[in-house]
Amino acid sequence: VDGLALTGAGISVMVVLGFGQSFWGALC
Repeated sequence: VDGLALTGAGISVMVVLGFGQSFWGALC
């Protein structure tokens, strides 16, 4: 369960970082 939760959190962080990067890329 911990491993699955950790993987889900990691994927969520990757998605958020990717969205933030594209967002700042659009601003700049």
